[in-house]
Amino acid sequence: MKKFLFVFVIILFAYCSSPTEYTDKLISVEKLYDKLKITNHNNQTIYLFLVEQEIATLINWAPSFNSPKVEKYKSINIKYSEIYSGDKMLQKGDTIIIYYWDDSNKENPKVSSKVIEL
Repeated sequence: MKKFLFVFVIILFAYCSSPTEYTDKLISVEKLYDKLKITNHNNQTIYLFLVEQEIATLINWAPSFNSPKVEKYKSINIKYSEIYSGDKMLQKGDTIIIYYWDDSNKENPKVSSKVIEL
């Protein structure tokens, strides 16, 4: 019975989680009507580069510290129109890559990424 209850709780937890939110230790991303809400759970400022997935294969970029940023333990909203997508207008179903890094190693920042579907 305990095993059944444990499995039930795990399934219930997974079922109730939001399909519009993506979370890891450093950031969470919530899809809103026409923007993404990005929350920094880290004790350092996080820098961002957001790009449409197909366009990401065509460009050459490097992390910088002039990029949009999210202060420690704060959130920002980024409108879909502000996400780099070339000439394409982003719409529901498009895939976005969110690259993010902090300034703990400015010479060689460790870049992480998160892929989400709008």
